[in-house]
Amino acid sequence: MDPKVEFNVFCAKKKLIPEFRLISQTGPPHDPWFTVHLYVQNEMFGEGQGKSKKAAEKIAARIGLAALQNQGIPPQAQQPTAAASLDPVQSSLQGSAATAEPPVNGSESQTANHINYIGILNELCQKKSWNTNFRDVDRYGPDHEPKFYCVAEVNKQAYPEGCGRNKKQARKKAAFLALHALKTENPNDILIPAIPALYTGESGSESSSVSESNGSRSNDRWSLAGGTTQAMSAVPESTTNSSQSPSPFAGFVDISKLSSGGFGKVFKALKTLDNKYYAVKKVKMHNEKCKLEVEALANLDHPNIVRYFHSWTGMDYSSDTSYSSSSFSDTDGMNKCLYIQMEFCENGDLKNWIRKMKSVDKIKSLDIFRQIVEGVVYIHSEKRIHRDLKPENIFFAKEMRVKIGDLGLVTQMFSEDSTDALLRTNSTGTPTYMAPEQHENIYNSEVDIFALGLILVELLCIFGTGHERANEWKKLQSGQLPETFVEQFPYETHTVKKMLSADPTKRPTAKQLKQFLEEKNYLDSRTC
Repeated sequence: MDPKVEFNVFCAKKKLIPEFRLISQTGPPHDPWFTVHLYVQNEMFGEGQGKSKKAAEKIAARIGLAALQNQGIPPQAQQPTAAASLDPVQSSLQGSAATAEPPVNGSESQTANHINYIGILNELCQKKSWNTNFRDVDRYGPDHEPKFYCVAEVNKQAYPEGCGRNKKQARKKAAFLALHALKTENPNDILIPAIPALYTGESGSESSSVSESNGSRSNDRWSLAGGTTQAMSAVPESTTNSSQSPSPFAGFVDISKLSSGGFGKVFKALKTLDNKYYAVKKVKMHNEKCKLEVEALANLDHPNIVRYFHSWTGMDYSSDTSYSSSSFSDTDGMNKCLYIQMEFCENGDLKNWIRKMKSVDKIKSLDIFRQIVEGVVYIHSEKRIHRDLKPENIFFAKEMRVKIGDLGLVTQMFSEDSTDALLRTNSTGTPTYMAPEQHENIYNSEVDIFALGLILVELLCIFGTGHERANEWKKLQSGQLPETFVEQFPYETHTVKKMLSADPTKRPTAKQLKQFLEEKNYLDSRTC
């Protein structure tokens, strides 16, 4: 039977009133993502996410039915009674649903405000002989309105992050989320207390910053001003009072920063829906062109290109206002940010691989370079230029497959029918790997070939000290190769010199490099 039909039949028999609330619709028009919350008697019993509203409702119905069958039928919404004066910790440990009622008329009961979720979690872990730990993760926001983030770990398993105006509130929220997750994972374990579907852990004026309203996730990590995010497609208003959309990292857990630079920060995050890790890049938006570029990049599909899956926008605090403008920032120091979900490469980057290289394995190095060239050939075939090729932007996925990433600087190539290169932003890229003409504002795809020449030398030549490398690098950028390289790799020397030519027109194309490597592989096979 259809899960939603089965759930409605169950509610009809029990004289319950279910309500499916559309919380958000995110993602581009061609790849939307819906989040639906299921309420029974004004208490949330399930959440569903899917590529359609119907699919999300089915998932929420399946979860809600299981919750009702395990937790029992919720009471009719009513004003708090004397029963609410029971000690919340004791009643929760006994599995009582007395404290599980949501706020009435938008206010929290005095009992719910004082639930000691930290104490409940610690007592549970003592009974279960589980190890528990609270780890402070981050602090965001201005001094007058800080937001702290904490993770509760049970037997080294990290649960969703809690957010609060201070560390105590953040830990309390983290404990609540851990308890809720543990009960969801083990619904029949009587030692794990029944936890309210909604968080009601703060009191007074503090509650507004960390409590969740009608099940929205506005206070997850990296929450936005007023709890709002903007998807690349329009986000419909909820049918309830919940006007807040999910936080930028809603649906992700176990979030940690991988790297940061002038063009954004990259985080590793586990998507709860498919239990897979992704890299999520956050970039400050300085104009609407950012979204257009990402939409174009989403169409790039090649085995040697880091795969882009999804993107969305939101507002976030940042001390760096280099990209801020009247259209993309406000007086509170917040900036509009673009979030990009992409493939996570678990085997590190080429820079680290080169650093660990003790001796040159020519076959392996040339195979890596061949894969890089394959990716560049594809980028150029799509009439685009990378502009920032360097070992830090070349990654290794499973089975050490090479993936070109960090395509934030990719730009459009001029048409084959055009006689001039496009006018571009000068000095765009990493100076160490930039072609001479890249310091000007007229250049084209040849800048990628220059960077490839430098990378090939690094793959086939081990430099000594940092000082020695710096001296050799200056010569390399002017087309002078190390003597040891010329002696050991005479066949490659001729091609590398052309790749590093100061005259862009004398450099080979990516297709010609691919042909060179194929011929090289053929010659090597005949000498074996």
